[in-house]
Amino acid sequence: MSTVSTGVQSDPSRLRRMMWSGCGRWCLRFTPHVAYGLRNVVLRMFGASIERGARVRRSVSIDAPWQLRLGARAMIGDKAMISGRHPVTIGRGTTISQGVALLTAAVGVGEGPIRIGSGCWI
Repeated sequence: MSTVSTGVQSDPSRLRRMMWSGCGRWCLRFTPHVAYGLRNVVLRMFGASIERGARVRRSVSIDAPWQLRLGARAMIGDKAMISGRHPVTIGRGTTISQGVALLTAAVGVGEGPIRIGSGCWI
């Protein structure tokens, strides 16, 4: 008995990545400037855990929203980048300023989850 490969993998994480890259990322980018609630809904649809009052700017680059945990009243500023394969947890009332890069894997530095406490400003 032979099997025929269709070339499509059923890996849910690959499908999720494709959907985020093809649709979710664009939905986030083209929301109105003050539509924080709408951006939070889009991120939650792709698995992010976002508490009440958190704000994510529309120019933020997030590779894997399903790895993001954002505390109440936390903010991620313009052109910040969150990238990698491991969880990123940002505590309550913490601000990630413009242009900050949070990388869970970097050549020569190592890799692992990022945990930022409450009330921080980076």
